Parts: sequence; structure tokens; C-alpha cells
Amino acid sequence: MTYSNIEDTLWVFFLTARKNEPEKEDIRDAAFGVYSLIKAGILLKDIRILIDGKDSLLKSNLFSEYIEDDVQIFDTDSFESVLKEDYSYQHLYVFIFGHGSMQGIASEPDITPHRLISSIKNTNFTTSVVILGICYAGLFNYINATSEVRSDNSKTPALVVIGSTSMHSAIACSITHQIDDKKVTWLANIFLHYFFRWFSSPVDVDGDSHYSLMDAFKYAVMMTNKKNQELRIENFANLVKDSEKINNKIKTSKEQYKSYLETEKIFKSKVRKLLNKPHKNTIRVRKRLARRIWWYKFMTAELHKSMLKAESVFAFNYAERNRILSINLFNTQEPWVLHSWLAQEFEYVKK
Repeated sequence: MTYSNIEDTLWVFFLTARKNEPEKEDIRDAAFGVYSLIKAGILLKDIRILIDGKDSLLKSNLFSEYIEDDVQIFDTDSFESVLKEDYSYQHLYVFIFGHGSMQGIASEPDITPHRLISSIKNTNFTTSVVILGICYAGLFNYINATSEVRSDNSKTPALVVIGSTSMHSAIACSITHQIDDKKVTWLANIFLHYFFRWFSSPVDVDGDSHYSLMDAFKYAVMMTNKKNQELRIENFANLVKDSEKINNKIKTSKEQYKSYLETEKIFKSKVRKLLNKPHKNTIRVRKRLARRIWWYKFMTAELHKSMLKAESVFAFNYAERNRILSINLFNTQEPWVLHSWLAQEFEYVKK
């Protein structure tokens, strides 16, 4: 069986936010996705855009950078009602943007895998495809993706689930793309970016003379890994330069800390000597002694503050070096697909 996925598919873009407003770059990712589908011949009337946030003007302005037509944007609370409307669509695509969490999709409250999949299975679509561009997307893997028979003998939709990464962070980088007659630059989710680019310009990756969802997945995986490799090479060179600077700062902080300790010892020693040294019990001598003791104690306190600051700078620079090393070199992205044989059945006509 081969599924036609242009006229009989509902395309849903889903972006939640834990705070009041979603990040601009995530909105741009969604806008680019809609732009790419329209370029592929999919009609705007078959697309539903669900984005959290009260700033409607911001969302409209960001979408206008990619799409000339006005778009209607719903709140994510309407997700289940959108899926249950009386459509003639046979198939469903859901693109998940934004952030992931240890519980699933970062939201208020977080959306668990069970909650999302149950909402989709409780519909009348024949098949459903979920593409997750969020961190820790692997939480949605290893689920029952097969179609099941309900008590009324109707069937739940069979699922294809695609994740941009497994139990790691999703990687984003600055990307410039030609949008009609202008260039737009934003911090794009790499996997989703190349996934959508495949739709606007399909590639027969496996050479079977068909353009399937698996081709889109394989293309996005290859391009994501290629881009990630380029970023690692670039970031390694930057890391070498940054590490040298940070190491110098750490060395300076250590030397300052050591110097402060030595100076503090000298001041404390002078105070002890002044206190233990016999003096003539005159008002003038006592005043001079009091001033000197006050001065040494003041300098000791100031040095202690500087010492703590140097220690803090040292700790920060050490942590920053490790953070840069972790992000630039050790972060990995492992895209995956659940129900791959079904994904092979989703075929598209190259336009």
C-alpha cells in the first residue's frame, strides 16, 4: 500500500512554552516548516499552526518573514479539538517544536509521551506521523505504534514516530536560507531544518525511484551529521583559542589567590606584633596604634574579599572551559525512526 500524502493529510505544527512566550527561533523553525510545505505544493488550508504565547503580533511578524499569506495561529490547548474536527483527511502529520524535558515536551504542565500518543490514537486518522525536534525525543521511542482495534471495531491510527535525537540535546546552529527574494538567518534546529528542506526539494536517497518519508528521514540524518561534523571542526579550532585564554585567566586567578593569602598573613602578623609590643601608655601612642591596627584589619578584610573574588573567577573559568568542551565536542545527536516499514509506504510526488 502506498499513501498519498498531499491532498488527504492534515499537517499540524505544535510549539509549546514553559514561560509566557516561546522563543523566537522556535517560531522561526515552525515558520520555515510551513514555508517548505507550501513550496512542496501543500495548501495552507491543510495546515494547522498551534503556538503558545499571547504576543500574536510577534508570531505574525515572524511568520511574515517566510510566508506572504496571513496565517491563523491557534493556542496549543486546542490540539485535541483540532484533531477531532470532522475532516476528510486520512493521514496526520504532527511536527513538535520547542524544548524537551525529562518528562516529555516542555510545557505547563509537561506533555508526557503517553498523553501525546493517546491524544493521537484517539482520532479517526488511518495513519499518523509524529516528528519531534525537541531534546530527549527518545522518550517517545519504544512505544506501541501499531494500529489497534477499538471496542466498536474501528481502528486507531498506525503511528510513525521520528525523533531528531535520542536521549541527548537537540543541536541548533546559525543557518541562512534563501526565502524567495531575501535571505533569512536564524538559530535553526538542524534536523528539522533539513527535514523540511527535503519536502521542498525531495531527494531519492535509497535509489528506489520513489520519494518516501524514509528518504526524508535519511536525508535529514545525513545532513544533520554532516553539519554537526562541520560544527565540531569549527568549534574545536575555537576551543583551542578559547582554552588558551581561559587557561591564562585560571593561572592569573591562582596567582592572585596565592598573593592574597601571603599578604593577608603579613597583615595579620603585623597586627599581632602591634598588640603584643609594649607601648608607652600615652594618648598619642594609643591613637597611633589604634589607627595602624584599624588599617591592617581593613586591608585584611579587603584582601579577603579580593581573595574570594579570585577564587570565584577561577571556579567560573574552570567550569566554562568544561562547558565549552562538552558542548562543542561531546554533544551528539542520534535521530531515530519508529515503524520504519510504514514510513517507507508514505510516498510523495516530486514537483
